[in-house]
Amino acid sequence: MKLYIVVAVWRNTKDNHAGMYYLAQQIKERSELSVKIIPTPTRGSRFLYWAYRAFNVLIGCWLLFTVRKNDVVFLMEYLLRETEQSDIARMLKGRCRVEGIAHLVPERIDREYPEDQIRRKAGYLSRLYVLGTSLRTYFVQKGIPVEKVMATYHYVDTEYYTPLAETGAEETPLRVICMGNMERNYDDLIKIISDCPEMQFIVCMGKNDISSLFAGLGNVILHGFLDEWQLLRFMQHSDVSLNVMKDTVGSNVITTSLACGLAVVASNVGSIGDYIQDRKNGILFNCNTEAVKALRNLARKRTELFRMQTEARRRAEELGIDGFIRWFENQMLPKRKTD
Repeated sequence: MKLYIVVAVWRNTKDNHAGMYYLAQQIKERSELSVKIIPTPTRGSRFLYWAYRAFNVLIGCWLLFTVRKNDVVFLMEYLLRETEQSDIARMLKGRCRVEGIAHLVPERIDREYPEDQIRRKAGYLSRLYVLGTSLRTYFVQKGIPVEKVMATYHYVDTEYYTPLAETGAEETPLRVICMGNMERNYDDLIKIISDCPEMQFIVCMGKNDISSLFAGLGNVILHGFLDEWQLLRFMQHSDVSLNVMKDTVGSNVITTSLACGLAVVASNVGSIGDYIQDRKNGILFNCNTEAVKALRNLARKRTELFRMQTEARRRAEELGIDGFIRWFENQMLPKRKTD
């Protein structure tokens, strides 16, 4: 059996330890599977959609004449129009086992495809993996057979993402880092920051200049796009990871925060409960008032904060990449028939 992994290479994650391309490389290096990685470019994919779709069709043609019946083709960016890996699945259906993973939130998938297309494209796969139980429920409600959809989790490299040995002193202001742009609720984030003037907030904007939104807030430090090592340093010197979200499935912001030993304060939406156990390794909130109360409690009760930070790291170790690869390897191996 040979495993062919088709993975979209995004410029902002291709060289870091938290993206799908890195996971594909680690599967090849650490597992006992025979793996061929097929990277696909993404630069300008939003505007060159048809060109990239034609490129995937060519990949499908090559695989059509390359794969054998017991091989597996794994598509790591399924149900995203920019990468349209469903063409590969359609071409190979019946030729070999084709499996894929989807990791967009439901609202985004609804914007990408009408319901009948979602069902049809999922039908090309032997199995559809998702990074959170809320997305599994979404697909089942769309009419995809429950046995076809398997929920797993977003891995984290706990060797790269680690906490510092020392913790913040009790007399220093609470240091709160805010990362990620996907499905973030900036209106609520600004209100929460405004209500916590005694705390220090680091807001990582990525490539989107949203600095005007935070004008007049003296307790905010803004950063544009950061290299991974720079972001890691900011995380290691923070106390809390604040995630004000409209929705989430499997988030590398959440898992890397846990690995760096940050207590996670997050909106109680989507699959966040798969990763954060309320009052154990973080705090889940349903409104801005609850978020502010949670932050103030952690600022005041540092013993409670340190306990959550310890639990956060423990949870990250449960989500570690080695365990994920062992699980993935078992999923890809041919299933033995039983009498």
